[in-house]
Amino acid sequence: MAKTIAIVTFMELAAEFYSGQLKELFGDLIETKLFSVEKHTTNQGITGDIIIVSTYSIYKAIKNNLSVESEVVIPNLTLSKSALSKIKSIPRGTKCMLINSSIDMCIDTISLIGQLGVNHVEFVPVYPGMSKIPNLKLAVTPGESRFAPKNISKLIDIGDRIFDVSTIIEIVLKLNLEFLLKDEKFIRYSERIATNTYSLEKLAGKTNKLESQFDILLRTLDEGIIGINADGVVFAINSSAERIIKKEKDEVIGRTAKELFNYIPFEEVMDSMKPVRCKLIKINDIYIDLSIEPVVSGNMFIGIFIIMKKFKDTEYQQQKLRLQLLNRGYRAKYSFEDIIGESAVIVKTKKIAKKMAATNSPILITGESGTGKELFAQALHNSSLRKDSPFVAVNCAAIPENLLESELFGYEEGAFTGAKKGGRPGLFEFAHMGTLFLDEIEAMSLNLQSKLLRILQEKEVIRLGGDRVISVDVRVIATTNEDLTELISKGKFRKDLYFRLNVLPLNIPPLRDRGNDILLILEKIKKDLNSEFELSDEIEKIFLNYSWEGNIRELKNYIEYLTCIAEDKITIDDLPLSLLDSINNINIISAYDYTKVKDIVDYKDFIDAVNDKLNDYITIMDQLFLCYQKRIGIGRRSLSKIIEGKNLFLTESEIRTIFSNLQKYKMITISRGRSGSKLTELGISFMNNVKRVK
Repeated sequence: MAKTIAIVTFMELAAEFYSGQLKELFGDLIETKLFSVEKHTTNQGITGDIIIVSTYSIYKAIKNNLSVESEVVIPNLTLSKSALSKIKSIPRGTKCMLINSSIDMCIDTISLIGQLGVNHVEFVPVYPGMSKIPNLKLAVTPGESRFAPKNISKLIDIGDRIFDVSTIIEIVLKLNLEFLLKDEKFIRYSERIATNTYSLEKLAGKTNKLESQFDILLRTLDEGIIGINADGVVFAINSSAERIIKKEKDEVIGRTAKELFNYIPFEEVMDSMKPVRCKLIKINDIYIDLSIEPVVSGNMFIGIFIIMKKFKDTEYQQQKLRLQLLNRGYRAKYSFEDIIGESAVIVKTKKIAKKMAATNSPILITGESGTGKELFAQALHNSSLRKDSPFVAVNCAAIPENLLESELFGYEEGAFTGAKKGGRPGLFEFAHMGTLFLDEIEAMSLNLQSKLLRILQEKEVIRLGGDRVISVDVRVIATTNEDLTELISKGKFRKDLYFRLNVLPLNIPPLRDRGNDILLILEKIKKDLNSEFELSDEIEKIFLNYSWEGNIRELKNYIEYLTCIAEDKITIDDLPLSLLDSINNINIISAYDYTKVKDIVDYKDFIDAVNDKLNDYITIMDQLFLCYQKRIGIGRRSLSKIIEGKNLFLTESEIRTIFSNLQKYKMITISRGRSGSKLTELGISFMNNVKRVK
């Protein structure tokens, strides 16, 4: 009587393809029933001697609809050797599209190709719904040519992915059709596919019955396989494993694994009965990808299989690490839609940033602390062609120099005391094909600046203690809240690195220059904090006129404070002391009627010249006016401290510019020494006029 196999896939065409593949092997011994998410046929009860569910995500969604009496198989997929040959024929260094139905399917296919040893081609994922299709002429697709864009010149269809040997064996065992493994069809099938994984759990329990079939399997696998029984004794090894461990079969069979393989943590698996997968170790100075699979039957431990494969190329290692990182948090969370503001200055900044995102050039983001430079960096990444690759952020000021070097560039085993066994990739390798965000770049030492410059120029990195050159394709976005040109003049920052990073400069405006954006951002922070208080008109005016030296970060602090005191209507008495201290100064300055001041013809040239900075100039002149009344002079540094105490925070450089212009328009005289700077008669006259029109 024929066995029944239920096949569940996302697309109906895939179910039909897998059905044809199984019919080719099993013939009349099986009947197939097809179900697909696409046709909404997975909502019904699904039964069969076995049920093949194409992906684990589909299994999770429909598992309640599967018969509890049926065995479930989630298949491992691979490519045919002919398909792999087509990919290998692509010239080395070619950059081409990998077209599939979704980003996840693209990544799965790229990862599979890497595991099968193809590393000379750079694949760019292309899938339906992409905002911007890359301008490439060559494309590869696993049977999804219907999604191919029109701009390509050549499309290589490698056909659908097929069941690998381990999946076929698992189906054979679950159907109790072990005799088929001797059939010529199965042997030919195993020889024509490119094997990339295996599933041998059931074989150990049937060693005697399947001895010849097991030998066939071991010979056909590219991976090294070592079988260890429940007593820890080696009972099987294939030729691939012999080449890796450099021992002959006769030297291994019948000996204890502990004696032979003290570098393999098989005892950990024997004790826990949990697998160890994708562990990178060194055997005979060669990196090996190691997996250890326990074989359990009826809660009884039977043995383990050690599965090993050489890491023959660096690119595959990087691809594997990148795919792991996508699930480890190296992602940008924010987009340009998350940047709140309607002011002309922020709208213009976002417009410029969006244009920059479309390029691959380095970006240097400048701006005061707390303005949202990292928010812009994440938005730039998520609007770029690299958005599906990692976004790796590091704060250069938060990590000591020696640790930052190993974090950025990675290290080999034994590079320094405390280095992890097997070494560790650096953040440049983690960010391959993505974005590396270097926050507070000015804190990086000159030594590291030199190494960073080399990587940006050569697109290559060498780990600490290593001699291998690893190619990296990384876009760097750096930020600073310092004047790098001033640091260059002081010998604290490399001029050549500055020009390498400052290809696309982006300045983020301070909060004080964004007008009513302050209130929009305030409402967003309130919403995030579930705050329900309201601001009085007086408080809104104070917020709009406050200097916000700490920018959005400072605003958030105040909103958290006001949320904590939980008043329905916030008045001036509810404000923290740091804000209260600045209110008198704000009230004084805001009381001046500048419309009337500008009508004073005698001062028109001066007012037109300083324009929107008039507030700052009058603030300085107000202090000089007080000094005039007290008959004393004052220097820039002393003035800077007085103004800072009033929470206005003008830098010495800004005060120097104001003094220079005040002297130019004969408002003050600047003297060296104790006499300091003083208002001229014209300056005193100007201040008296300002006082009268308050």
